[in-house]
Amino acid sequence: MYYFRKYILSPLKVPDRINVIDVSNCIKKYILSPLKLLPDQINIVHVLLLSMLLAWWAILFQSGGVLHPEIAYHLPLYLSDRGLMNKLYDSKIFDLGAFRARELSYFFDFIDSKCVAFSVSMGHPHFISLTHYLFSILIGLIIWQFSVRELNLKPLIGAGIVVLFWTSPYVFITPLFRSAKIGVALTVALLFFIIFHILRRDLRSKEYRLPLTALLLCFGVAWCATLFDEQGFFLVLTIIAFLSLWIIAFPSKNVLKLLLAFSVCIIFTFVYKFQIVPILTDHFNHYWPDLAFQHMDIRQLITHLHFYDNGVRLLLETLRFLIGNISYLAMALLVVIPFILMLFEMIMAAIDKKNIKLFAVVVTGFVMIYAFICLMLAIMVYKVPAVIWPDIRRIYYWLPILPILCMTIAFVLSRVSKYIPQWVFLVLIIFAIAGNKAAIPVHKAFLLNGHLQPDYKNNTKMIIALKNIKDDHYKPPKDVEMNPLYKYFKKTLGPVGKIKA
Repeated sequence: MYYFRKYILSPLKVPDRINVIDVSNCIKKYILSPLKLLPDQINIVHVLLLSMLLAWWAILFQSGGVLHPEIAYHLPLYLSDRGLMNKLYDSKIFDLGAFRARELSYFFDFIDSKCVAFSVSMGHPHFISLTHYLFSILIGLIIWQFSVRELNLKPLIGAGIVVLFWTSPYVFITPLFRSAKIGVALTVALLFFIIFHILRRDLRSKEYRLPLTALLLCFGVAWCATLFDEQGFFLVLTIIAFLSLWIIAFPSKNVLKLLLAFSVCIIFTFVYKFQIVPILTDHFNHYWPDLAFQHMDIRQLITHLHFYDNGVRLLLETLRFLIGNISYLAMALLVVIPFILMLFEMIMAAIDKKNIKLFAVVVTGFVMIYAFICLMLAIMVYKVPAVIWPDIRRIYYWLPILPILCMTIAFVLSRVSKYIPQWVFLVLIIFAIAGNKAAIPVHKAFLLNGHLQPDYKNNTKMIIALKNIKDDHYKPPKDVEMNPLYKYFKKTLGPVGKIKA
């Protein structure tokens, strides 16, 4: 033992007794110190490249993508010779008769259809949404900017939150369906980023004057959110409720202008939706839209508590699938610990008589925002009960909530970083990313055995048939041959047809 210590342990300077402090110092010196060199080198260009790499990985995992049965019917209509305005104001076809006033989503669905048609014409057919991945990349950049530039988190932490966003099933696994929800996700992420920036500047400087361009930008982005989907409309209402709370606590001309911009947007949306759109629909397509889908039985919604129970469950499940597919108990611990630390910070602020009102408004605002989100999800369950199916809970519909959760995580980490080293956050994020990656096959299994099971099974046959669309000797399976999408491409791209894509 003497020679072992003298010739082996002594050169390595390993102490005879190792305690917790020694281990901690070794970790800081040999592991964490080298890591400090990496975060400072990360900028938004690296995050863009990372997002593009993750998008490419997701596309490869999709193996050509999956065509939702609704789009199999809609895509030939999007590619038809009808005028673009006729298509945008035809909810009878593109929303199955339910008047939704989602014209902006129809426009991006039209672009996705063109991309699919181009891929088929080039002999490499796919069912991948260009809109979904392009918007997801932009959302990732907004999340990183918010985390690093606004909240001063380490760039590596911000990049980790972006990877969490990308490895959630809602972003990573998606059939070619609609652009409505990802469009709302992008506009809401941008609005939350802008509002946070404005409120912080307004608090810090009494000389700050909100420029007209910022007001117009907020109005335009908010209106785009409402044109994508009803979730966008509801989340704009949520923003108005939060700003109303804020201006009561911190009266300000800048916040008042911001509140008025969003309120005008809501008024304009009502006029556009119920007055202008029906007129345009009648002008371009010669029918008056059926407004029945917009009606709700408020009494039934209020008296049936299971709608709200489902709303809370859906929100918690969206968070769970975002942070590693962890158990509800582990998720509760991860939520409670930061909450206790923030509560401690609020108590200390009250003792020191500093920023207590700010903390109270922020906490109340968060509670209000997520209460509104739970109400929105409850209304979704009320209107479309199928959204609680196990496979649907893993795709598409929950995209607008995702950037809000990511930005909330970033905000909470920035507040509790006073008490917990940021390398701890990095370790937890790495574990969460590993959990997301491990859960991807599980989520895919739910989709393969869900309500789209026949479409997943026929997907490979459809792609093979479209690859051979110009081969007159190829005979597709009977079910593929009867598919309206295959019929369209056979007519336009077959041996006797012309390319219209």
